[in-house]
Amino acid sequence: MAWAAALNRMTTVVRDTFPAAVVYDPDGAALALVGVFDEAQEMIAVSEDGAEVSTVRSVLELRLADLGITPKSRDEVTVAEAQAAGGYGTAVRYRVTSVQPDGSGNTVLVLTKVSS
Repeated sequence: MAWAAALNRMTTVVRDTFPAAVVYDPDGAALALVGVFDEAQEMIAVSEDGAEVSTVRSVLELRLADLGITPKSRDEVTVAEAQAAGGYGTAVRYRVTSVQPDGSGNTVLVLTKVSS
């Protein structure tokens, strides 16, 4: 089995095991799909002087094939995480602040909560 096919199968299993219902809304053309959401992922960046800067941000991982479009900063998404008892919890609206493709057909969207 080729690496790309194995990675695609693994990504599908992760998405289906830890699902978050997502409505991706670029310019008013809403699209419903499933992704993997992490409300508090630690992100580390290294400054020019070598100092590490750590932040905690919400991120959403999506398969680009599921999305069907190229995501961009300022797009909005609504995320509802799966509940342990089944179904989905409260939906929360976010704005995409950074798009980080991983080179394997997936992308990580760094999010900021939109105030209600």
